[in-house]
Amino acid sequence: MVSGDLNRRESGIFTVDEIKEIWTNRSWSGKKSGNPLVVRGGYNCRHQFSYVNPDWYEEDDRFEEETPTISKKIQEQNKNDILNSNNTFTYNKNININEFNNALTRLNGQQEVTNKINEFINSKNISVMFIPRTIGRQAVRDKYFNDMKTMYKKNSDQDLDERIFQRIPKRMNGFTVKKDSFIATVVDSKDNLDFKNVDLEKLQENVRKTLKEARDDAGRYTLKRGTERFNLQWSFSKSQEGNIANQKLQTTLHELGHQIHFWATDDNRNFAKKLGQKLTVYGETNDKEYYAELFTAYATNRKALQEFYPDLTKAMDEMLDKAIKSKTKAIGIDF
Repeated sequence: MVSGDLNRRESGIFTVDEIKEIWTNRSWSGKKSGNPLVVRGGYNCRHQFSYVNPDWYEEDDRFEEETPTISKKIQEQNKNDILNSNNTFTYNKNININEFNNALTRLNGQQEVTNKINEFINSKNISVMFIPRTIGRQAVRDKYFNDMKTMYKKNSDQDLDERIFQRIPKRMNGFTVKKDSFIATVVDSKDNLDFKNVDLEKLQENVRKTLKEARDDAGRYTLKRGTERFNLQWSFSKSQEGNIANQKLQTTLHELGHQIHFWATDDNRNFAKKLGQKLTVYGETNDKEYYAELFTAYATNRKALQEFYPDLTKAMDEMLDKAIKSKTKAIGIDF
């Protein structure tokens, strides 16, 4: 309806009534009966209708010069969303990415950090995937992988290697790959994940509690380092047990922390040792996990991190800014 001899306007814009009138008065091979907004051109038609706001164009149906095209408006709108249809794959429609965005933007005291996270994701074309734990099965990949690959290619202009998804360890809750630009959060079918169930107050409270217990050597789990013992929580996501939406939001931020780490540094070996503060047991696995755990706390409760570890907060401020500005990723460094 917006090409060929029917495109009688430069803008290609028609009212619903005009579309229905054209539909009624013209015929062609393959035309179906019914509502034109539903059946469109008929058999094998690949055209689509896009609804537009009258404010976007002038009375003569031309777009205002100072107003972006519809596609540009959509792109600008997507830039305001941390996760959107261009950069996110969800295997289950109930995993509502709009609610994920709402949760991050409503975190108390986190607006500046959240804006920078959004800027990083958009500037580095990071893709986010919520995948089923059963993705290692060929039949499951046959169902989902093509959509994952298509989204990733459009967003990052990179090819997605299916081999990465052939085996997901039983206890793995998320992962990313240093050379690639995606993060993946693994979801169990029994989780019934819906980000509208994020409890923001509890989320930030648990982060603060984990940081305080680390400072006070009062966590539930004991970490042994030679003759020393450190009592910490296992991880920031595990501290959210009882609310799967809180846990998966923290897991997603943890994996994003890895990508920020890769972009922010030329050499981050001994990163944890340099900072000298133990936060969680899992964070002591290696420098990569330490940074990802630190970022998880920073991305959800910077105020609490500042309260207990001001030096770490300053380091995170600098690292996030550096990641945003960086033109290269530390792919070749084994840290």
